[in-house]
Amino acid sequence: MDKSGQTQRLSEGRSGYFTIPAEMQGTWYSASNYDGETTHSKYVFGQSTIFIQDDKHNRKGHTTTLYTRAANYKAPDYPSEEQIKKAEGWGLPKIVQYKGINYLNVMGWYQGAGDGEYFAVHTENIDGNDVQVLICAGGAGIWVDGIAYRSQAMAEKMQDHQFDDLNYSDSDN
Repeated sequence: MDKSGQTQRLSEGRSGYFTIPAEMQGTWYSASNYDGETTHSKYVFGQSTIFIQDDKHNRKGHTTTLYTRAANYKAPDYPSEEQIKKAEGWGLPKIVQYKGINYLNVMGWYQGAGDGEYFAVHTENIDGNDVQVLICAGGAGIWVDGIAYRSQAMAEKMQDHQFDDLNYSDSDN
C-alpha cells in the first residue's frame, strides 16, 4: 500500500512484495567510531521495507521497499532516466547463504553491477548470553561492515566489536 492506504498498481516487472524474515523485522541500532567520532545508525525492518538512518551522513533516512520480480520480466540493460526515477527506493531481494548464515541480499531494482547490501540475523555470545545481532555486510566477500543490536545501549557497549566467527574485510576468515 502507498502512503494514502491505496494498493499500488505493480509495474516495471514487480510481481508482489517480498516478505522480510520475521526474525529480522523490528528496530536495530549500531554505533561505530570513524576518525574519533561515533556514528549512530538505526535500521527498521518492516514486513517489506527497510528504513536506514544515521546521525552523520543520512539524518533524514531512506526507505527501500522490497519487491519480487516477475519471472517473465527482463530488466532493460540501459534503463531510461524515467525508469530509474520511478524505481527509486525499490529493492530487488534474494536470500543467499554464506558460511552457514542466511543473508538477505538487497540490490537496486535496475542495478547492473555491484553486490548490493547484505543483512542477516545471527546469534553471538555476549557476556555469557546468546544475543541476536544484525549483521550488515557488503562486497563480493560479504564482508561485515557493521553489527546492529536490538537496543541503543547494547550498540554503545559493543561499539566496533568484531566477532571471531564473522567475515570482516580485514580478517582472514
